[in-house]
Amino acid sequence: MRQRKYPPASQARAGPGPSRTAGEFAFDSPSRRRHSTRSMSAETNRPALHKRASALSQLIFLSRWLQAPLYVGLIVAQGVYVYRFMVELWHLILKTTTIQEAEIMLMVLGLIDVVNAAGLAGCFA
Repeated sequence: MRQRKYPPASQARAGPGPSRTAGEFAFDSPSRRRHSTRSMSAETNRPALHKRASALSQLIFLSRWLQAPLYVGLIVAQGVYVYRFMVELWHLILKTTTIQEAEIMLMVLGLIDVVNAAGLAGCFA
């Protein structure tokens, strides 16, 4: 079995394109650094603006906890509708042999009503 000989680290290439040494990258060039720095006059007003924006973004981010109880309530309401649907369905199954077709239709419409109400509650959750 032959061993592969790898080029020295100074000649190794990381990927496609010309090999570069440290300091040759575009972001290391002095012209790039000169254009990326901000003027000192703009920097003096930044901290106060940044603090206000940061406080506002934190307030908006923390306001999600105000919505948490609403969503928990909607989940509970959805559970109530599931329970109601199961009770109505059980009554329909038990009475299927003893009731008229019109009553079956009314019970099915009641089931559809529960499903629609649960779907509306689910839209907001």
